[in-house]
Amino acid sequence: MKLITYALLLIFSANLYAQKKSSNNDLRNNSKIFLIENLLTDKFISYSLESSTSGAFNFSKIEKSKNKVWKISRDYANGIDTEFADHFISMKYMMKENKEKNCKPAFKLFFRGEKFEICKNDKSRIDIVTKFVLDLEKNLN
Repeated sequence: MKLITYALLLIFSANLYAQKKSSNNDLRNNSKIFLIENLLTDKFISYSLESSTSGAFNFSKIEKSKNKVWKISRDYANGIDTEFADHFISMKYMMKENKEKNCKPAFKLFFRGEKFEICKNDKSRIDIVTKFVLDLEKNLN
């Protein structure tokens, strides 16, 4: 009887001291909500809104080798996310399609897995994206 009690005690105590499975969630891992690549200039410029797994939001501007990052509030991030979503859906699905065969992209837009290129001769779409980016930069500076 003592042997069975000792064996059961050993089994249950081993479970108490068993190591928990370690988590591999890196809190520095960011996911891009949207990305805008400006191809109008010779120098590479991109703008992106990112969220981290911890709930922090960052807006970043990368210009050649310079990287500027703004930490922004959840409310402000939701606002610009909604505004960008409205513009993206409007430009991609509601505006007249550009039928130019040799489209040289002025902007490349990425939004939650979808991609859209704006051609250099598409003035109305270029104006929308340019105004959106300029307003963001003005509000963040």
